[in-house]
Amino acid sequence: GSITLNQMIVRKATYLLCIFSLSAMAQTIGWKVIRDKTNACQVSIPPDWKPDDATPGSADGPGEHTVLILKIVPGKTVKPFTPAAEQAMKAMPWMMDKLIQNTPQLVFYTSQPGSSLHPTDYFANVPANGGTCSLYISAPKTFTEEQMTKIVKTLRPAH
Repeated sequence: GSITLNQMIVRKATYLLCIFSLSAMAQTIGWKVIRDKTNACQVSIPPDWKPDDATPGSADGPGEHTVLILKIVPGKTVKPFTPAAEQAMKAMPWMMDKLIQNTPQLVFYTSQPGSSLHPTDYFANVPANGGTCSLYISAPKTFTEEQMTKIVKTLRPAH
């Protein structure tokens, strides 16, 4: 028989979903998954980052002054910033320098503490079961926003 338009759309959507899933997997081959101390949240880190075995949910990046901390914040809901809150935060660059993504599924922004010699701080929050998975990364300016976004995109509840 012939294929209906709906069947064609479903096939195309399934195909695209597979392609996107494969490309996302290819981007993170060799990456390590780390979980917070309660096993509620997880994030993947590049092969040259080292999990801190003494402190679950934390890792050190290559070079000096690169750190990642992952935790669950029970009872907290991910809430996008209102325009007024964003404007107030941006008035203080040490609080928020750039709002990268602002949705109920991901709030992701940077701050610039101190001088240009200081690292950039990245903050990301995603919904979790019974709370929020919260990720903090402090990285020297040698790391790009694109590199940090790749890590942030792997942030999710662990189960």
